[in-house]
Amino acid sequence: MDNLEVAQGFAAIGRAAYVEIPATKIRHFCDGLFPTFAKNNIADCLVGANHRWKAGHDLILDVGKTLKTNGISEASKQAGHILFTDFTTKSGVPIPLLSQSGLGKWLIKLGISPKWMCLNIMDSAVGILCVADGYFDIVAAFSGNMQMNFETFCHTFGAGTIELVSGIATQNPLLLIASAEHFIAGIVSAWKTFTIHIDLVPFLGATLASTLLGFVTAKYICKNDTHDAIQKSVKSGMITALFQLSASFGYGAAAGCAYIEYVKYLAQRDSRQVAEVMRVDKDYYLKFVQVLDSFEDKKVRDAYLQLDNYVVNKIAMSGGYESLIGSKRLNVAMSALNANTDSEFKQLTQGDFLVNYLEKY
Repeated sequence: MDNLEVAQGFAAIGRAAYVEIPATKIRHFCDGLFPTFAKNNIADCLVGANHRWKAGHDLILDVGKTLKTNGISEASKQAGHILFTDFTTKSGVPIPLLSQSGLGKWLIKLGISPKWMCLNIMDSAVGILCVADGYFDIVAAFSGNMQMNFETFCHTFGAGTIELVSGIATQNPLLLIASAEHFIAGIVSAWKTFTIHIDLVPFLGATLASTLLGFVTAKYICKNDTHDAIQKSVKSGMITALFQLSASFGYGAAAGCAYIEYVKYLAQRDSRQVAEVMRVDKDYYLKFVQVLDSFEDKKVRDAYLQLDNYVVNKIAMSGGYESLIGSKRLNVAMSALNANTDSEFKQLTQGDFLVNYLEKY
């Protein structure tokens, strides 16, 4: 395992250096090392984007076809061209059986890019090492030899996240496989480490008793409505259940619920402050409507009301006041304002006009 991690370090450094080298220099260098395999008319039967994926470069299908039709000599030259020159370049070659000649033509219909089905020498080296590392982690996790701690967390979930991001960035399927392996190993390790054996009789008994007691207290002593009473009773039962599992879980849940209630209090306090700012006096509103009605051109009033509705909709959809009072209540209140009927105003007290209407609905 230690040797594998050292190899991963060297491979990552090599991969970084490989990315910085211009593609033409890599190609010319490899062609110079293997001049016999530099050119191959059978493999390079096509040109253009993704031409290696499209034809001539599948080590199993295309080389097998050449072996059948042209003999072992031509097939060897084609395989050497693929492995010693094309595989070393940044464009790489298709994964065997995943070229357009094989399963690739079906995968591309699912929206998978041909670049996901090709690998070069550096992507393969890093990917294979990461897959091997993930395999050993899975074996250790399922055998119970991997205790979840900070180091294990970094080696499983941390490494898996890095592999996931790197795999997406470089379109390397091997890194995605390695990422999945590390996540699975981390989940299994955490499960085996933190699994708690529960005695169901006291666990369920205490939880149910706490739930019922919470409902009775909230409903009949604190005079909450049924919906709030149910919510608070479920919260009480949940905290009790977590205390049965672990005192740390229980205290954490209690602290979290207390923090939520404090945030609700702050939100209600801020809502009252905003409501004070939004106060509309009934008499001033009636005078404003009389001014609008006094215009000879009624199009002015209609235009104002249209603009008013537009502004209300923008406020409601902006996410600011919508979370405070809701777009539905805004629409109800502004519809009542625009209706300008006496029956609407008779229900309102003098002063806090708009706020009273919002509270009513």
